[in-house]
Amino acid sequence: MRPGSRSVYSRQPEPPAHRLYPNIREIFDQLIHFENSILVVRARRISCSRITSFGPFRPVAPDRSGTVFTDEVSGLTIDMNAVDDVFLLGEGSSGPSIEILFREDGFAVSIEPDNSAYSDFILRHLIESYASSKIAPAVLRNAGAGAWLDEWQHVHSRGTLHRDALNCFTAAFEGRGFRFRASGETLSDFPDSDIHRITARDGRTHIFADNTVINYPNQNKTLHSHARN
Repeated sequence: MRPGSRSVYSRQPEPPAHRLYPNIREIFDQLIHFENSILVVRARRISCSRITSFGPFRPVAPDRSGTVFTDEVSGLTIDMNAVDDVFLLGEGSSGPSIEILFREDGFAVSIEPDNSAYSDFILRHLIESYASSKIAPAVLRNAGAGAWLDEWQHVHSRGTLHRDALNCFTAAFEGRGFRFRASGETLSDFPDSDIHRITARDGRTHIFADNTVINYPNQNKTLHSHARN
């Protein structure tokens, strides 16, 4: 999940991944126990990596379906009914991650818990309480799980990056199953061909974005939402 391009995977054998099932809402409630985790949100041609903690996921009102919940701490909104599966990838390695598979968006959201003894305890609890089966990590990676910030080929959600004359940005992500926004002031921007690699001044937020999804000052583009109301 680190900002960059994946050239090769580790040659070290990787522990099997776990499918976490069945209560999706309970699994999301466990995120409150992680501090300074890395939240990665992916869309076509744009991704965001942000160091954050999580609060309680509360119902969005008015939500007629009763399945949409939002966390005001991380800024992540999830339609629980649109989550197809949740996997724990790389448990026991240096960087385990919780990979969220949306029915129509793909592996658009993942969480890499902070490296602490308490996080390890919560990860073991997730396995003991919710793991229903094991799956080869390569199968999940080939489907887009654990992708780096410039790997967008497996996701179907959409996003835009708005930049203004004061060097501030807002990244907006919308899919059938989630919404997310991240704002900040740009510290550095390293364009590589048509890809911008942006680091926020807070040091906690990184954006990879293709030129085609960036709105510069005085441009009038809008994000075509595919999120549920």
